Amino acid sequence: MTTITESEFLTLPGVPTVGLSNLLNEYISITADDTAIVVFTAEVQEAATWVVGALRARGVAVEVVPTRPFKDEGLSERLKAVIPAVQNLAGTLYFFVMESQSLSHSKVHEQALSSLPRDRVRVVWLHNSSRELFELGLAVTPGYLEARNATLLSKLTGATRLNITSTGGTDLEVGLDGRYKWGSNRGMAAAGERLVLPGGEINTYAAEINGTLVVDGAVHLNRIVRGKVGGLRETPILIDIVDGVAQSIECADPGLRGRMHEWLADDNAKRVGELGFGTNTGVDRFTDWNSRINERAPSVHIGLGQHDQAPKLVGYWADIHLDLIMADSQLHIEDEPPFDLRDFANESVSHPESLSNADGAAADASMPHVS
Repeated sequence: MTTITESEFLTLPGVPTVGLSNLLNEYISITADDTAIVVFTAEVQEAATWVVGALRARGVAVEVVPTRPFKDEGLSERLKAVIPAVQNLAGTLYFFVMESQSLSHSKVHEQALSSLPRDRVRVVWLHNSSRELFELGLAVTPGYLEARNATLLSKLTGATRLNITSTGGTDLEVGLDGRYKWGSNRGMAAAGERLVLPGGEINTYAAEINGTLVVDGAVHLNRIVRGKVGGLRETPILIDIVDGVAQSIECADPGLRGRMHEWLADDNAKRVGELGFGTNTGVDRFTDWNSRINERAPSVHIGLGQHDQAPKLVGYWADIHLDLIMADSQLHIEDEPPFDLRDFANESVSHPESLSNADGAAADASMPHVS
């Protein structure tokens, strides 16, 4: 049987070389002594083929498990059939989950993996598995993202006032408060924690927020969404925010305007639950489709609906989280000179180790229906 080397595989036509190489070498550092299981849904079969091919070319033993999002009665048995006994596991078991817009079956995965010690398993969620994930979302390394997140955190965590503007017309006045926690996703995960990719974001909760928001980048909803929701320069969404609540919603695209009103029908869905800062400069364009890749773009996103704060601090709940992403963003932090999130220098500052991985603890996303 003819074999192919990893370098040969990565130069095959159509294979996203940089993103695949970054995944295997920088994000997880997998070796031929390790084992892999790749669980994937039908719509991401091409991306799964790249991962499986690159792993096998590296000499990694790989099992492949097709699945369906949300409901798959036979998944548990199929996983049990391929998960090795601990005495037969030489290195680490890398458990890849590849889906498009969904994050499914986390409890089934956990139960199937429970026979193995946690320190011998690494779970890697490749959210939005696609060509764009590898060409954009994984174009930079976790070390770069850590430095970028650390630099931005050093500028923001001690501030109390922030003005956010954009070339599209956004002008938001924001109050920051140290009571509210910050999260940081830098493409890294602690032992036993899921690694959710793509990475590149810091976020918190705005103590106050008022002004005009122009959404000319994309929207990202925690549901499966059909149709165009990214690349909105020509049909931006205009929203007035008063005392942390979205008021009027305007958009030249009647279909998108109607969906916005549908998504935000519940009062709590209109609350600003997240103030997010994308830091992944590899994302230099927006996907047309609903993806977290867009949320990682180097600009501000305002998350409406559910928050990630302690209930005693933010006492409401919503079953929706809608990220509203600007095409570009300039930050004016108190008396400091303004700067663009696409273009600032990483500084030699340490990343706060006490911060939680913003996505590492994520289980199945709340996606009650296709929207």
